[in-house]
Amino acid sequence: MIMGDGIGRRGRKALFVGAIVSSIGLGATQSFAQSCPSENECTFEKPNILVVMDYSSSMVRENFGPSTRWEAQLDAVRGLLTNMSFTDNMHIALSRFGHDPSSATGTLLPGDTSVPPITDGFALDIPFDDSSGNYLDCNVGALNTALDNLAEPTNGPNFIGTWTRGSLLKSLDLINQTKSNHPGDKNRVYEVIVMTDGDWNCADSFNQSDCDGGPGEPDDNPVSAAAALLASGVRTHVVAFGDAATAADLDALANAGGTTSALDATTPQELTDALAAVLQEVEDSVVIPECIGGLPRIMLLVDASSSMMVGTSLGATNWDKARFALAGNPEAPNPGDPGYVQPIFDRTVTVGSTTVAIEDVVHIGLVGFNAPTVQQLMLQYAPCARDNIEWAMDPFTSCLAPGCRDPYSDPDTSLTFTFQNSDTDLVPPFVQTTMSFAPNCNAGGPQRCIGAAFNTFTGEAVNFLRLNLAQYMADSGAFNLDPDTPFVNILITDGMTSPGTRDPVPILADMATNGVPTYVIGFGTPFDLDEAQLDQYAVAGGTTQAVTVDPTSGGSADALANQITAIIAGTNIDPCCQLNDCSQMPEPALPLCGNSVVDAGETCDEGALNGVFGGACNSSCTAVDFCGDGVVNGNELCDDLNSNDDDDCRNDCSGFCGDGIAAGPEDCDDDNTDETDGCLSDCTRDPSIGAGGAGAGGSGASSGSGANGGSAANGGSAANGGSAANGGNGANGGSGANGGSSGSGASGSGASSGSGAATGSSGGFGGSGASNTGAGGTGDVSGSGEGAESGQGSDPGADAGCACRAVGTRDPTPLALLASMLSLAALTRRRRGI
Repeated sequence: MIMGDGIGRRGRKALFVGAIVSSIGLGATQSFAQSCPSENECTFEKPNILVVMDYSSSMVRENFGPSTRWEAQLDAVRGLLTNMSFTDNMHIALSRFGHDPSSATGTLLPGDTSVPPITDGFALDIPFDDSSGNYLDCNVGALNTALDNLAEPTNGPNFIGTWTRGSLLKSLDLINQTKSNHPGDKNRVYEVIVMTDGDWNCADSFNQSDCDGGPGEPDDNPVSAAAALLASGVRTHVVAFGDAATAADLDALANAGGTTSALDATTPQELTDALAAVLQEVEDSVVIPECIGGLPRIMLLVDASSSMMVGTSLGATNWDKARFALAGNPEAPNPGDPGYVQPIFDRTVTVGSTTVAIEDVVHIGLVGFNAPTVQQLMLQYAPCARDNIEWAMDPFTSCLAPGCRDPYSDPDTSLTFTFQNSDTDLVPPFVQTTMSFAPNCNAGGPQRCIGAAFNTFTGEAVNFLRLNLAQYMADSGAFNLDPDTPFVNILITDGMTSPGTRDPVPILADMATNGVPTYVIGFGTPFDLDEAQLDQYAVAGGTTQAVTVDPTSGGSADALANQITAIIAGTNIDPCCQLNDCSQMPEPALPLCGNSVVDAGETCDEGALNGVFGGACNSSCTAVDFCGDGVVNGNELCDDLNSNDDDDCRNDCSGFCGDGIAAGPEDCDDDNTDETDGCLSDCTRDPSIGAGGAGAGGSGASSGSGANGGSAANGGSAANGGSAANGGNGANGGSGANGGSSGSGASGSGASSGSGAATGSSGGFGGSGASNTGAGGTGDVSGSGEGAESGQGSDPGADAGCACRAVGTRDPTPLALLASMLSLAALTRRRRGI
């Protein structure tokens, strides 16, 4: 997925990139290396990337910067291996290629001392899997060892050429073998990266004119091999350096491989960058789209009643302590500083064998509340939200003269906050819109900001939360959702719910019933809290019991952060989906692919049609994928790179003659080569078979015969004729056994004639029924139906259009269930709160 540019508080933001994670561990500052997540811990299949390195003699004869081309190539691959976003989330295999001087199999290169040796022009140094068929996860050590132990290519009388075609054919063999080793793989992505310093050679010659496919000559041009890889769903990326840079042949090779053009490198750094760019594109188009939708969404609902603002110095108020727990104390940013608090965003959790930073694997949102009509969405669910929350909760952000000069010293009679919008009031603005908010200062009481008015309206707050949740599920904006995305609410309050509020219990229960639990943290003294009430909220929210933290005790901000961390650690976190290093990129740019606008860095963008059949853009907005591009995309059943309807793939990519589905220009398709059954092997009707109605045999109770037709039990018919009980007959009509699809019948009759009533397009939540074919041969009920189980039905007549449930119904979904939240009656409960 291509990410657009965005401007954040700490400067210009780049793409979503994974890097070595640096975070603050519990109790002390430390850097940690992410543990390797095994694939069974991931929600996606790790892409398989084959790096094919040039092993020709020119790699050591020529320099590239301060070293040889060979050394520069090794350094570029080593640089790739330092990025754990690649090595943890992809399977990387390593190979080399050089020309094969003989057509015999098992040929070794003279003088080659490498291990394993180049055999038949190819050597596999590190495979995708082991001898038992287990994928090699996070095999950085083995890759580096292989690179360190490789002997240089020979440079002498036994000169090694650049037989690129052979390497790609061997790559295809390796990939096919790996696929056969893993029959359980579903949609695993394979990519090939060819690194080369020169144009291609023949298998046994350095002169392309000897093997360019002329009369009596072999064709060693690698373009056809790249096309063969692409036809099997594997793209070929070309990284060209040295003499290869700007070579037209290599652009043609990349284009045939589905990647448009070669990446040219004229310096060692450009070579490293080009290789990293390829893997970044794979991550952007495969890993990130798979991951973003499943990242947990955590919404913090923070009490902003007047009691949260009691205190006359920074860090003395409950609001400050809650802010420090979430985003840290800005006056004590480092461990060891007096007043330091390790915020939740800097903490790590362990998932399986993997340690991850919280802020790197969840999206966090923030809502503040106080009076009946005062609820503020400070931040919608977002990644790397620490800076946003720090700014939004800082009282000084909203303390603007003349209403406020110092939020801790102004008298409560004059303290009025002016809330800010980061889009217009912050320069540069955040990427994600952020609203500032602070507790109400309620004048006239015995303490500063403590007055007579109640302003802890928890029921209105959780209802606001519910409405926002329903809206977000209906339109999650830049970040897509999966059907099973984990959602969690955390309510933090310092007192009792105010009298007159609507009852939070049914609202919390409704969200919990729909899979969104609410955890409750009482951040107040035993005198201020009604723990039984909080427990009631927690039970209704599906989390059994509330927890309490006394803000007057030492280390209360840290204790609050501990409780929030424990809640987040219990969500369904995917350790493989550590997309961002938020310590290096405090606020990543929003993904723009899918907004139907071709933004910077995108080739195309067709919104919801990206990556699906009928669209003309892939899911990452980086290439135009469409029927006829030679790649089976979306719902295509085939794609042969042309619009010829008479070959092995129809021009709408919906299949081919012989697949058993009559579509496009086909008159019929019976998935066989029997030329006597009325449907010829070219999917046309046999013209020699009569086109009349029922023949001499008439019709029978469960079968019928046609003059030149045949019969089918319970409503079947033969091509161009035939009849059946419950069926009728037609000049060119009839129906398939038990109600298959039929042609148009001119004289068919009968309550259940024509095609079977339960037919419908297959697919999730159903499709359209198609039982009304034939002038006089329709079933009792026809039309369209929806249902997860619909598809080709078997019962003719009355149930036409839907094989599973009433027309127009479907299984309840989280969105439909959440919509029911809006109908709850407003109830009230008594609570003391200010």
